[in-house]
Amino acid sequence: MPLESNDIIVLCHDDLEILSKPEDLVENLRVARKPNVGFVGLAGSCYLPRDGGWWNARNTGDARGFVFQGSNHETMTPNYFGKSGQVVVLDGCFMAITYGNLQKIGLEQPEYLETGWDFYDIHLTYKAHLDGFSNYVVPIIAMHESPGMMRDGWFAAKEKFQRHHASTIHHAKLPTDKTHGLP
Repeated sequence: MPLESNDIIVLCHDDLEILSKPEDLVENLRVARKPNVGFVGLAGSCYLPRDGGWWNARNTGDARGFVFQGSNHETMTPNYFGKSGQVVVLDGCFMAITYGNLQKIGLEQPEYLETGWDFYDIHLTYKAHLDGFSNYVVPIIAMHESPGMMRDGWFAAKEKFQRHHASTIHHAKLPTDKTHGLP
């Protein structure tokens, strides 16, 4: 069965467990079908800090989302970034988009990210932002096993991303107080 434009595509890490009730997950994924919405995800920020770590935007109150981190339900710890709402970039542990919008944005690996798919999440969601789409953090509850340690490839990709987008990235900031909530 071929995909239709309004079908929702989910990109997620293999160490992610969705804890939301299925009906809540479906309801939050439907946000991706609203007009002009690009990606929806678990966590992100209203701008990309100079150090490349979207999560550091929580220091200025500009991060959004929530995820449990850990390898099991007994030892997982909550990691709160901020309220749901519109963001510039999303974390790649979970991102969803309609098939039609993914076709418009493209899924090709950019030439400037030679190290593989490190920084793919920032690349895709920032491209969606530049293309005029609005990305959103939605309240999906999940557990991510990753401890959040960056590999050398992430740092190399971050440098290449920042050089490639030097003229726009530090000006791309949404007004946090005006972007709370969902469309």
